[in-house]
Amino acid sequence: MTLLAVEGVVAGYSPTDEILKGVDLAVDAGEIVSVIGPNGAGKSTLLKVVAGLLRPHRGRVRLRDAAIQGRPAREISALGVAFVPQEQNVFASMTVRENLEMGGYVDPKALGIQGHSWGGYQTAFLITQTHLFSAAMAGAPVANMTSAYGGIRWGSGLARAFQYEHTQSRIGCSIWQCTTRYLENSPLFWADRITTPLLMMHNDADDAVPWYQGIEMFVALRRLNKEVYLIDYNNDVHNPTKRANQKDIAMRMQQFFDYHLRGYPEPDWMIHGIPYQMKGRDQLRTPVQAGATVGSQK
Repeated sequence: MTLLAVEGVVAGYSPTDEILKGVDLAVDAGEIVSVIGPNGAGKSTLLKVVAGLLRPHRGRVRLRDAAIQGRPAREISALGVAFVPQEQNVFASMTVRENLEMGGYVDPKALGIQGHSWGGYQTAFLITQTHLFSAAMAGAPVANMTSAYGGIRWGSGLARAFQYEHTQSRIGCSIWQCTTRYLENSPLFWADRITTPLLMMHNDADDAVPWYQGIEMFVALRRLNKEVYLIDYNNDVHNPTKRANQKDIAMRMQQFFDYHLRGYPEPDWMIHGIPYQMKGRDQLRTPVQAGATVGSQK
């Protein structure tokens, strides 16, 4: 069933301005849709039209078959549709939670967070510092900067030290000069604080982040009796390249968040895991679940 439909929308910021020129979009119930384009393509303009912040010149916006274009934003927000701005457009004096709640009617007990690579590290670290989120997914996170520091980025052949000292992590000094900073910025050493259920993906042929980083975090959380799941797509890299693996991780993320945030039934793999000796056999039953090894602890 189509939940939200945009039909032939033409819109801009003046009577003669047409940033959107006949845009069509459909979002089904339970579906996640991304609008992708370069700066100035009209992504934010489209979302403002949907949320009632901008009146279209022509076209319709329907929510559950009821026309909502042109209605005040406060009325559309009350229906569950909201526009949450980014970066400088948020209210700087407000917390992350307050900004999210300003975007619409957000259930504070059903917030999730997801990130991959550097975003995976940020996700893993963030849940050691806050109990805001009810579920988290971290893809290929660095868990322990002290062990990752001495590794190699196999895709480029570069030693990893530079990215901790001067680029992404911006520690500003070597591990010998600033040992405490490396410990303080490693999720592993705060793992006992985590209360958020965590799903991780770290593939054993990762060419950017050593995959034992995922193992260290997984084993630590298991030792602490925390709810954690680790997915490894055998012989796949940092960002899964095999289509079956891409579809599988999308499916498992959807199931994980649906269970923790929306009250959907818990999938079997979250209850029982997939034992190492059985890896790959579950994919024979479900075609899209190809090549995954899943570990779990609840």
